[in-house]
Amino acid sequence: MCAVALLLVGLPRLCFAQALRVEGVPPWLAVPAQKSLEAVWREIPSSQEREVRLRLLEVVASRLFQGYRLERPQPQETGRSASEGWTLTLRAVAPCPRWVVELRPGDWSEPVASWILADLSGLAEQVERGLEGVPPEAFSWGDQAFFGWVSGLLSPLLPGWRASPEVRREGDRVKLILHLRPEPPLVLALTPRISSSSLPTLLHSELKEDLIRGLSPFVGVPVPYFRKHREEAESWAGSLFEDSNLARRARITTEAHAVPAQIATVDVRLESRRYTVWAWAAAYSGTEDRSTEVGLHVGRRVQLFPRWDMEGYGEWVVEGVRGDLESRWGLRWSPWGDVWLGGERVYPGGAWWGRFQVDPRLHKPYVWARFSEDGETQGALGWRLTEYLSLELHYDSRDGDPWSLRTIGNL
Repeated sequence: MCAVALLLVGLPRLCFAQALRVEGVPPWLAVPAQKSLEAVWREIPSSQEREVRLRLLEVVASRLFQGYRLERPQPQETGRSASEGWTLTLRAVAPCPRWVVELRPGDWSEPVASWILADLSGLAEQVERGLEGVPPEAFSWGDQAFFGWVSGLLSPLLPGWRASPEVRREGDRVKLILHLRPEPPLVLALTPRISSSSLPTLLHSELKEDLIRGLSPFVGVPVPYFRKHREEAESWAGSLFEDSNLARRARITTEAHAVPAQIATVDVRLESRRYTVWAWAAAYSGTEDRSTEVGLHVGRRVQLFPRWDMEGYGEWVVEGVRGDLESRWGLRWSPWGDVWLGGERVYPGGAWWGRFQVDPRLHKPYVWARFSEDGETQGALGWRLTEYLSLELHYDSRDGDPWSLRTIGNL
């Protein structure tokens, strides 16, 4: 074969106008075979007799394509001239064994194991059909074409994975084992964050430990594959709390959002449809009328209509300098999403206040406002910095310095 190749390299290169079409092999193998034969054909001087050129092509093909022989080339019938191209048919030299394909993606925990099983459904049979009639010797020259074809099949199913083949002869069959291995970038760790407008922050640390354990199966998967199954991962994260005693008693609903990355974040929002409990401590700056305060909110929620929550609550606020206690007793409704509208009676004094609030979400702005029957206004525009800390631009018309900066620690 080396002598033939050297001979061809030494021949003068001439313009090639005729087309070659390869048949008798699968499409993934026909492409490299056609390119090789076209390269050989271009190196054969057109001054040679046609029979000599075709014979030389057959000799080179028998050396290049192990496991196959080249049948007599046939002219392509194009309707204009039979000499415009040739059909080259490759035939296996010996009867081909039956191919059996086995996929080995490794051991994974749920839910990743189920994802992989579903994604790979039908792939082994598809590869087996592509190998029908292919002798094992063809891998000596067509292995790269095979890897490219398999990678093209695998990429949309398991993005970020690579297939490593292993071929074994087992009697009258050939077993092809495709070892599927994840490639970087991989998910190295997950950072869970929990937020809630109805559950006290003190419960979050215990819930976060459960979330960390539940998200551990995602460590080690390729980032593109985690991105493909992001919605399933979010659903899985939300389901981790369904069987807890707290979830059953408080009728907790979950909402999760994942950000695929090497250090992935999973934000889970937990909301009780039965109880509301939160406490806070706040410090004011930029005003001499206020310094600190602590507060507690306790509520009971019911759902009178679908997607229409109502809450009766009591709220107690202690002002830090004078130690004055203000209690608020009210009802509020949620017409949609995080928006709440309602009214409350405030003591001492028994004044009525209207109340509007958009519940805070992690790393997002929020707003709340109160309007009294005497025309007084209190409100704030805030940002939830972390699970435990918020920052507000606060306004209260009752103060001499109505504007202040309020830092809130969520307890």
